[in-house]
Amino acid sequence: GPVRNTDACIYRFEPCTYKFDRYVPYGFANPHGRVFDYWGTDLITDATGNETFFGPAFSGHLDYPAKHRKMEQFWQRPSRPCAGTGLISSRHFPDDFQGNFLDCNVIGFQGIFRVKVSEDGSGLKGESVEDLVKSDDPNFRPTAVDVAPDGSIYFLDWSNQLIGHMQHHIRDPNRDHSHGRIYRITYEGRPLLKPAKIDGQPVDRLLELLKEPENNVRTRAKIELGKRSAGEVVPALKKWITKLDKKDPAYEHQMLEALWVHQWMNVVDEDLLKRELRSP
Repeated sequence: GPVRNTDACIYRFEPCTYKFDRYVPYGFANPHGRVFDYWGTDLITDATGNETFFGPAFSGHLDYPAKHRKMEQFWQRPSRPCAGTGLISSRHFPDDFQGNFLDCNVIGFQGIFRVKVSEDGSGLKGESVEDLVKSDDPNFRPTAVDVAPDGSIYFLDWSNQLIGHMQHHIRDPNRDHSHGRIYRITYEGRPLLKPAKIDGQPVDRLLELLKEPENNVRTRAKIELGKRSAGEVVPALKKWITKLDKKDPAYEHQMLEALWVHQWMNVVDEDLLKRELRSP
């Protein structure tokens, strides 16, 4: 049926069921920053004020027209606004880069903030560390950032003198519709990763990729698994679970990936779900 909301909200859509609902009804201005970490925790950024929140803390169900009340930011940003966010998950970069939150800024500070994220009680806290990139070029406008299959980082530079819809007329002839840049960042002295083969790979191979440390590899593997039938994937997944090494430090995460694959296939395994709910 219809889903009602007033003003800003983050919605959730399930492609396999076409279920659509309110996920975070809140007094956002422009909530277009969204990333998920290794454990599936979502970090939500309200771009206009560059306010970043711990998603699970205010994603509980509320009946319309209620909205969540004021939420504390887990990182006090030095500048605003934010044009896009990302997360470093790549063995090409050193250990202290892993899980760092990336925040693209286009006014005041022109660059990409790098933030160390750690647990803080029942939530998170962010600590600014060395910027990923910055520039004194006033036309430098980093707007999107992500990790490539080879472990390098790509980001987009809008590279425009005029931005915004309030400061300048939307049809101002000085707006540049022709230029823009794509940059690639690598870490000197460290080898790039060998991109994982995913497209068309057999189910058993795709399940093994769920053990990879890189978030984008595991996500793309699940997308490929989603192209197969549940009748093909779920029995292979059950077998894969029995072969996991319980002494592996990543065992609990592998079990969580197994739960996510069930969700991806729209199949309920009640015992696995209860196990994960009890997992520390």
